[in-house]
Amino acid sequence: WQSWVCRGLRFVSSEMVPSKDLRRGSIFLNKGIYCEVRSARPAGHGRSATGGYQVRFRELLTRKAREVRMKESENVELVECDRSEMPILYKEEKLDKLVLANDDFNEVEVKLSQLGDAAELLEPGTVVS
Repeated sequence: WQSWVCRGLRFVSSEMVPSKDLRRGSIFLNKGIYCEVRSARPAGHGRSATGGYQVRFRELLTRKAREVRMKESENVELVECDRSEMPILYKEEKLDKLVLANDDFNEVEVKLSQLGDAAELLEPGTVVS
C-alpha cells in the first residue's frame, strides 16, 4: 500500500474498477471530484435494461446530491481512504471550522460545511472518525 495526498484528501490507494463494483459508502472520483456512493442499482426495466447502473452519490466537498447513469463496463477510480479517530478540541462556527487533535496532538482543521447537519451535534471532547 502506498499513501497519497491529493487536494488535501489523504488516501492509501486507488484502483480502477467497473461501475458494477460500486457499493454504498464507496468513495470514488467523478470528474475530478471525490464522491461517496449513496446507492447503485441496475438501470432500466425489462427489455430496456442495457446493462448500465444508476449511481446516486454525494460530492464530498459540497455535500450536493447527484445521480449518474454509467455503463456496466465503464471504469471509475475507487479510492480507499485512511480513517482515524480524533477528539474535537473546539468548534469555530464563524470561521466555519472544526479543530481536531491527531495522535501527536497536532491540530487538524475540517470545514463545518462539509459535515452538513451533523456539525450542529458536535461538541468539544467528542471523538469522531
